[in-house]
Amino acid sequence: IDVAHLQRKRDRLVGALREMGYSLHVPEGTFYLLVRSPLQDDEAFVELLASHNILCLPGAVVEAPGYFRISLTANDSMIDRALPGFAAALRTA
Repeated sequence: IDVAHLQRKRDRLVGALREMGYSLHVPEGTFYLLVRSPLQDDEAFVELLASHNILCLPGAVVEAPGYFRISLTANDSMIDRALPGFAAALRTA
């Protein structure tokens, strides 16, 4: 596992999502991010993300309602394609 590459992806996503207006902290680990959902219903927000071809896990599934989980195992081009969708979903919410 290339931990340094995972850390770079984590830091890139944290910065980009915060700049968009999402609320999240920098996790110590590098496999996923836990982001506060802009909608109270995290499952509804994950469905909105899916409409932008972004697959995330609702926080309710991992006992973190009100949040959603982003896997950092996505490759760099997947992240590039997803960032505009995260921005669009936040504007819609």
